[in-house]
Amino acid sequence: MHSQFRQLEREKLNEELMKPVKDRIIIATQVVEAGVDVSAYTLISELAPWASLVQRIGRCNRTGEDGPGRVFWIDLDIEKHHAPYESGDLQFTHEQLVALKGKDVSPKALEDFKQERAITLDFVPTHVLRRRDLLDLFDTTPDLSGNDIDIARFVRGDEKDSDVQVYWREFGLGVPGKDETFPNRLELCRVQIGIFREFLKKEKKGKRPLAYLWDHLERVWRKIGDPDREVHPGQTILLPATSGGYSIEIGWDEDSPEPVKPVALDESDRQLQEAIGDDLNSCGPEFTIVEHTEHVCTELEKSLKGLGNLPDGWSGHLTRAARWHDAGKAHDVCQRGMRKANPELDPNKLWAKSGKSGRLSYDRPRFRHELASALAALHHGLPFEAVYVIAAHHGKVRLSIRSLPDEIPPDSPDTLFAQGVHDGDTLNEVELGDEKCPALTLDLTPMRLGGEKSWTAQVLALRDALGPFRLAYMESLLRSADLQASKQERKGWKA
Repeated sequence: MHSQFRQLEREKLNEELMKPVKDRIIIATQVVEAGVDVSAYTLISELAPWASLVQRIGRCNRTGEDGPGRVFWIDLDIEKHHAPYESGDLQFTHEQLVALKGKDVSPKALEDFKQERAITLDFVPTHVLRRRDLLDLFDTTPDLSGNDIDIARFVRGDEKDSDVQVYWREFGLGVPGKDETFPNRLELCRVQIGIFREFLKKEKKGKRPLAYLWDHLERVWRKIGDPDREVHPGQTILLPATSGGYSIEIGWDEDSPEPVKPVALDESDRQLQEAIGDDLNSCGPEFTIVEHTEHVCTELEKSLKGLGNLPDGWSGHLTRAARWHDAGKAHDVCQRGMRKANPELDPNKLWAKSGKSGRLSYDRPRFRHELASALAALHHGLPFEAVYVIAAHHGKVRLSIRSLPDEIPPDSPDTLFAQGVHDGDTLNEVELGDEKCPALTLDLTPMRLGGEKSWTAQVLALRDALGPFRLAYMESLLRSADLQASKQERKGWKA
């Protein structure tokens, strides 16, 4: 057992591991150190950093019923074979194990040993997360290339064995299409970044393996040309099944040339890759705005009942936000996109779901209905707490409102525009269940920087008043209700 299996195979291995069977030999990496409850009669370990080895020893006679437990360690030439660890860490462990030879290594004995030898494990952080850094991380707005901020330096530092996640699909000889679905967790396999870079550089039958990254801005798959420059920690990377690199029996295997059998997924588990201008929740079985709104309000009410009263009126703010969250779909741009995807939709109704599974195509690129929803709510005097959660419920409009590359600008160069919404646009009247949004003219003045009424200034004030974690939690409650409702609708829920 090790960490470089797809989740599908790992779950099967874990099921085998947890069966009440005795007299088995389990060969594993430190994936079993803390995450799996096993108890061994005899434990044999290679050298590892001291903290890791102490955890491994704790798996010997863990239950107290498998005694007398015995622990053996395998010596090695540290200078030649220390990878993936630092040689100094292994040398320190070696010294401690020599001193412990033939002695008790029970938890209490190891704690006494630690105290006697004054063992401390020094940690030298390469990056310190300051308050200013933490607050900056609240802004998840992608850069102009569509890339998210890199937090790897705070999570894993500069470790050489930071991971990427890879998955395999069959898509013929060409580039994967834009409708290649989002990876399911069962498909993902973790690989150390250095090993994966070398895998992409190594020729097989005169060709290097192909690998692709999703471009969130352009809605296309980009082939990785320079692994050292383009592959970074935390990325999720698509491989053709023909690239090999994986065995169901042993997991990640860079030397395996055999095609990888993709994980079979149910249709309900498939979701398109989302780009900056996408709203995949608007795909799926057809529902009107009022039908979907009522469903989301019901799901949110269930969550709020379980939480009790939220502080500072937030239960009410979230309830209003759920009621207004899709009002912006009454915008003509959104409705044209719905009817383009499904010409059979009743033109006399306002639709929240197109009735088709494909990507919606808007005649204004990057259109975001939730921006129109938030502007409508602001116009009608909803509390800014509710307005913000409406804007943020897809994670695309949060601390700033800005135009994006390849948007179609208004005819007048002085007219404000952002994410497919133009200042002065008309939003159609729409029923929202318990409320109605009358027809109105959208005002993008808040996107201007400066002044108390600017969007960014109001969001920052809200973030500082509530705190970044609590505010993010409030966002997630509406987001969760919307996702839950959409998932149920895809699986046959009826209004």
